[in-house]
Amino acid sequence: MRRKRRVTCAYTSTINRSQAQISKIEVSPVAEPNVLCASGDPELQRFVTQTLDPGYVSSAWTGREALASINSSAFDAYVLDYWLPDWSGVSLCREIRKDDPHVPICFFSKATSDDAKKRALRAGADAFLTIPLEPHALHSRVETLLASRRSSLVRAENEARRAIRSEFERRAAAAQLLSAHSTASGESAKRSARAKAMRAFLEAGGTRATFDRKWLQMYAAEKAPE
Repeated sequence: MRRKRRVTCAYTSTINRSQAQISKIEVSPVAEPNVLCASGDPELQRFVTQTLDPGYVSSAWTGREALASINSSAFDAYVLDYWLPDWSGVSLCREIRKDDPHVPICFFSKATSDDAKKRALRAGADAFLTIPLEPHALHSRVETLLASRRSSLVRAENEARRAIRSEFERRAAAAQLLSAHSTASGESAKRSARAKAMRAFLEAGGTRATFDRKWLQMYAAEKAPE
């Protein structure tokens, strides 16, 4: 992952703006995000990547690529185009929401109709921004969404730890295992605890990406003897 840096850029709409109208604005990168941008528009992809920092943005050019990326790793936020070459951003948004109900999703598109915005918001989007747009506006919106999720982190972590403890207690009471049994039993307990902890974490307002980063730390803390 690249070191965070400051970048200067502006989005130029090929329809609405000429090169002479570009305003260059210095923007600091969002802190520690892992963002997926889904769009078939190279200019839009470049704008999002430069605005949010290249070291933290992954690109998906189609809906299929986006789903493959989502299935292989969790993201802290998503920036979606309304139209994709093989799918719609609205449908992709619905798929993301099935497994990550609180992750920030921001639409960024040339679609400007009220109907497009309403469809995106009904699908679960948190924001709908339209092109042309200055870099600071996109950067600020994504940062605000990320900050709003961080406010739920303490509660989500507490709920996840409670779920892990509950699973350990359930297994210990049923079979008096926990520390002196086989590796296979230990791995089974770990998988079960992870599934229940993730469910509790998401229900409390956390996101998959944050859970993935904190899982081993939470597990180790709750597994350790009193």
